[in-house]
Amino acid sequence: MNIFLIEDDFLHREFIENGILTSTQKLGIVSEMHTISSIPSFVEQLETVPVMDNDIYFLDIDLKEILSGIDIAELIRRKNPHCYLYFITAFKNKSIEIINRQILPSGYLIKNPDNLDSISEQLLSTFKTIQEKEAQKALTGDIVLKNGSERVFLRKKDIVFIQTLKGSKNYSEINCKNRSLFVRYPISVLKELFEETNFYTNLKSFIINTNEITLIDRKLGIIHFDYGYELYASKKIIDKLLKHLNS
Repeated sequence: MNIFLIEDDFLHREFIENGILTSTQKLGIVSEMHTISSIPSFVEQLETVPVMDNDIYFLDIDLKEILSGIDIAELIRRKNPHCYLYFITAFKNKSIEIINRQILPSGYLIKNPDNLDSISEQLLSTFKTIQEKEAQKALTGDIVLKNGSERVFLRKKDIVFIQTLKGSKNYSEINCKNRSLFVRYPISVLKELFEETNFYTNLKSFIINTNEITLIDRKLGIIHFDYGYELYASKKIIDKLLKHLNS
């Protein structure tokens, strides 16, 4: 789960970032924090970086930039209508514009410059709601894994391929569209979670989402995937995969 904070006031940004980190730590939410300091660079990256359903965006509405928080939210919503998107604002009169532009935010954090402590309570409540929603998603066919004392929520459609971690049969590397992570699960256990036909599990050390394959180079022994992933495999593995794809 990626969390993005877009706030141009340095003091407010630092306070909100600390509140986010405190809330996620308290709830045991596994996440990667992205505090945006260059808003133009972030907007430019939006064109090429995928937006996942479980990505979380906190946007200040009143950015002192060419684009407002509402403008950036509209760009995010065009890429993914399901991600979590929260406006940070001291202006309650912006809701009509947001509704008219059909942005459909997940909620609002009301920022009182004279009492920023109230943001911390709102953040904790927000992350509790997100945690409940992600747990519900997991009950409808996605995956919840334990990683130490934490829980990892994964959407199957976001998984590109999984492989046994080199040098340790008890760990696996899960490569998703926007991140990779290591989990303490042997791949034999993970294979039991994938019954979908697009996941090929009949390989000793790999689980492959065949929907994400873009090219198979048998001569060089490389399987190319979307999102820049490459998997080096023996001709025996590639032949087995090709046979499955052609069957």
